[in-house]
Amino acid sequence: MNHDTIIEKEHVADVLWRWLEQAADRPSHPIRLMTLATRDSVGHPDARLMVLRGANRVSARLWMHTNPNTHKLRHIREHQQVCLVGYEPEAGVQLRLYGCATVHTQGRIQKQHVEQTAAWLSNYDAAHMKSNEPEPKLDPRDRKSVV
Repeated sequence: MNHDTIIEKEHVADVLWRWLEQAADRPSHPIRLMTLATRDSVGHPDARLMVLRGANRVSARLWMHTNPNTHKLRHIREHQQVCLVGYEPEAGVQLRLYGCATVHTQGRIQKQHVEQTAAWLSNYDAAHMKSNEPEPKLDPRDRKSVV
């Protein structure tokens, strides 16, 4: 897809969810690194880059991981409304998503995400060791993310 490609209106949601799902699985996908915007306790905006770890169209959910002691989690607990921004350069599309965020630092959902990430890393490492191809340059935060 390039700048000359037009996404028909009835296919926009399909294309965007496909991008999000691919981005969660492929470190080189441009939408994998998204900007998360929150607001602090007095309403000031705050934004930072986050790595997309999962996307599920059926549940209409995206997930990302971070250190449990970050300011962004405090912001989300105080004001659940967030905005995520990503950019797909080949298509020239800026994606802005608005929604409510939830923090999971324990319990079933957190455990599922830890297991999903561990399985993904294991599969990713195994695939690159078998292929004898040089490992693509990853965002340095990818392997240091803490759930």
